Formats: sequence, C-alpha cells, structure tokens
Amino acid sequence: MEDFKKLLVRCSPGMYERVVIGDFGLSIQASSTHYSSPRKTLSDAQDYNEFELAIFENDEWIDPLEDERFVEVIGLLKDRYEPGPFGVGAYIPDHIIQTVCNFIETNLAV
Repeated sequence: MEDFKKLLVRCSPGMYERVVIGDFGLSIQASSTHYSSPRKTLSDAQDYNEFELAIFENDEWIDPLEDERFVEVIGLLKDRYEPGPFGVGAYIPDHIIQTVCNFIETNLAV
C-alpha cells in the first residue's frame, strides 16, 4: 500500500477523513486535540511522526486487541491502544500505522 500519509485529507482544520481499505476504515488523526506528535495542528501530514488510530469495519468500531484477525499486529499495538469497544491507539508511530494498513490490505480487505 502506498504511504498512508499521502492518503490523509483534511475534512476540517483538526480532522482527517478515514482511510478506506476494503470494508475497513481507519481514522488516523493528528492535531492539537489528538494523541499525536507533534501535538499541533499542522497543514502537512508528513510533518507528524505519531498519530491517533481507530479502526472500523463497515462503520462499526472494532477493537484490534480483541479481534483474532489482528493477531499478527497486536504486538505492535498493545502498549499504545486502549482496550474496549471504543478504544483508540495513542501516539502510534507512522511506521506501525503503515504496517497495520499493509496488513489490512493484504490479509483482510475484501
């Protein structure tokens, strides 16, 4: 999959549209109000190195820590992801988000 940062489009000053991969939507956010680094609202996604992440399937929030389909990437997320039905990943490095995107595209996308 191409660099996810190139797919991020601002839909408002502090929000990016979801990145869609098959039936999955990834909310990859970075701004002054998100768990990102730097924690500022910048104009270029390339300037961030850590992002907030939430994963959806058919618009339903999913918990990758509890979903057995994500077993191959749980180790990358477990220390940075809130457990539960509405959990988000905080300060997830860009290379890990890229790995998750690639994993979904290769293994889960319909």
